[in-house]
Formats: sequence, structure tokens, C-alpha cells
Amino acid sequence: MRRYAPSFVETFKREVESAGEILYARVRDFSGPNKTFVDQSGTFQLKGYTQDVPAAAGAEREGLLKELLGEAFAGREVTNERQEMCRFLGSLGSHDISLMREVLGFPERVDGVSANHPFYSAILAFKNKESLGGRPFAVTYESGIDEVPVFDAHLAVYGRKKRIEIRYDSPFVKGLPIRVKVDEVSEHGEIVSREVLASYEDAYTAELREMHACFTEGKKVKTTPADAMEDLRLFDMIFQKYDERIKA
Repeated sequence: MRRYAPSFVETFKREVESAGEILYARVRDFSGPNKTFVDQSGTFQLKGYTQDVPAAAGAEREGLLKELLGEAFAGREVTNERQEMCRFLGSLGSHDISLMREVLGFPERVDGVSANHPFYSAILAFKNKESLGGRPFAVTYESGIDEVPVFDAHLAVYGRKKRIEIRYDSPFVKGLPIRVKVDEVSEHGEIVSREVLASYEDAYTAELREMHACFTEGKKVKTTPADAMEDLRLFDMIFQKYDERIKA
């Protein structure tokens, strides 16, 4: 969803492209309790309705999950910490990692991982394009869920003379603006700050329009299964570094 937001597609990527060499970047998603946003924004809420869910469905789901984790981590103990981390990365973490990849590409390696449920962080090593000098830079990934109902999700990129940040609000409240903030040094040495809003169109609406164009006009799909596999490849790198840490 975040990769289809007009402020990301039309504004943030353009501003990053004009920033030149990247010195550092940060990916954050402190989502807060989703229940708070949902409870206060839903129009027709249906809670606790389980009559159409078979009694054995819960146990079956847990059994399938256990089987899947055993396959994914063959030869390694599936501890509670490992299971919680896997579920976290595969849910909330996928939004941030996917967004990061579209802007910055794929990291060369993972330099560090911290797993303290329900908060996780990692240091990722990237390299600038050769056309920008090819110098390395680090990206901090930090994500977690606390009980403060403030949705703090953003991707910030720091260039030599320009800082760009796109900030997302809760997707459970339709139509909240997604803004891009730019701080830069002008050609006159002045400090210039701008805040840009490409559109009030909801990111989910923009994604549905894109999907419709793919079906009816043959437009190329951006978020393909092959693209999603890149998220899994990075998750695997994160777990490899995690395994190194717990063995040390």
C-alpha cells in the first residue's frame, strides 16, 4: 500500500533522486495499538462474531504455522523469540522493508540485529550508485508496537545538502494525508524547509487504481511475487545475522 501512495510515487522518489549521494537513511514503524485506531474509525463494526469459524480452525492454523516454521528454519530450534520475530517481520516489517527497497535498492549485507519483542531493529549496509561515487552508507531499520496510539512510520534519507522524509499515518483511518518533508541548503547557502502533499487520495485507493490499470490496460505490475521474494531474501539475511548473535 505505501509504495502506491501519490506522495511516495510522485514526490518522495523525485526528491531523493535530486539529493545526490546518500549519506544515511532510516526506516521506522512504531505503529502503536491498531485496535485504538480501528475502534474509533470503523463505521459498521462487528466484534466477536465467530459463528462462521469452525471450532477446530484455531488449532489447525497453529499446527500449519508450526509446520511452516519448521520448514523455514530447518535444523534450527524454533524458539518463542524466533517465532515472534518471524511473524513480526512477515506482517508489519514487510511494509517498511518493501518501501525501503524501492527507494534504496537491496542491501549488501546486514551488520547487526536486535530482537527484543515487540521491538526489532537492524543495521543494513548499502552502497550508492556508481554514478554517485559508489560510497557505502548505513540504514537503520527500527520497528515495534507499544501502547501509545501515535502512528510513527517514516522513511528518511539524508544527503549532503538535503534531507527528505516521508511520513505515514495509520492506514486504518481512511484518507489521512501522507506528507513529504524536505530540508535543504539552497544555492545561496540558505536553509529551506518544505512540506509537500501530492494528493489526499487514500493509498489503498491509489493501489486499486493501479491494479485496475494492470488488468485493463496491460500496465506492468510493480509488486510482483518475484518482488515479494526480495523481502523474504532480506528476512533470511536478518535471521542469519540473528543466528550469529545468539551463538556468540
